[in-house]
Amino acid sequence: MKKILCLFGVLTLALASCSKDDDDNNSGNGTNAILVKTVTVTYPEYPSENSESGVTYNGNKLVSVSGKDSRTDYTYEGNLIVKQIDYEIEDGKDSKSYEVSYRYTNGKLAESIYSENFTSQYPFGQYKGRSVYTYNPDGTVKRDSYSTDYNTGIETKSPYIALLTLVNGNITKSVVTYTTPSSHYVYTSEYEYDTKNTPLKNVLGYSLLLGEDESSSNNIVKRTKFSVYGSEVLEPYVNKTTYEYNANGYPTKKIEYREDGVTVEAITEYTY
Repeated sequence: MKKILCLFGVLTLALASCSKDDDDNNSGNGTNAILVKTVTVTYPEYPSENSESGVTYNGNKLVSVSGKDSRTDYTYEGNLIVKQIDYEIEDGKDSKSYEVSYRYTNGKLAESIYSENFTSQYPFGQYKGRSVYTYNPDGTVKRDSYSTDYNTGIETKSPYIALLTLVNGNITKSVVTYTTPSSHYVYTSEYEYDTKNTPLKNVLGYSLLLGEDESSSNNIVKRTKFSVYGSEVLEPYVNKTTYEYNANGYPTKKIEYREDGVTVEAITEYTY
């Protein structure tokens, strides 16, 4: 999905709770809110992948993110984002590539349901699935995943289960386990953050979308990943990100580095 969504980054997996000040800023009129207008992504080693997108709003509500080759549209019910559709654009024509619907309970994301690979043969999407979120008393969130066979309609639970740890609106730890009768893997990610605003802080409803970057309270500066395959423990590796900020504490540039800490993977620039 997702080139446009990657402009905002992928897999922060954060959930932010709004303070009264945030509620005032996110009232929906957008009069004084600071909102991202354009996002430009540069890949030094893969310049053909460079992209620039414009972001449109209705007040503080996100309407679409549009680039040369792709677009993502958003649908709201009240102040909640309930649907997101990705399109690929070729020869001026839109072609749906991915769709996800969101369901909430007590103001928290309860379920996301997706379909992808829309073709003439599969007009409703070849691949379908959903994620179900359970909020634990200790502040962690469990995410169970399911997939549905297109031909039989039978739903199967995925062997992947994620447990997310939330601290002050930021995911500080994600543990994904994969267990089958013959295999057992564990993927752990630990995150460190700055104290600044995320680019999408003032977008109404975006802070509730677990799984999207910049739905967190702050910006990731370090991600450490650990992997265990059965009895084999692999060496951890680290990805670092640096930022430049404007006078209001919002990032104007994000630089993501590879594991060596020197090679630049991507540069993202924001205007407001």
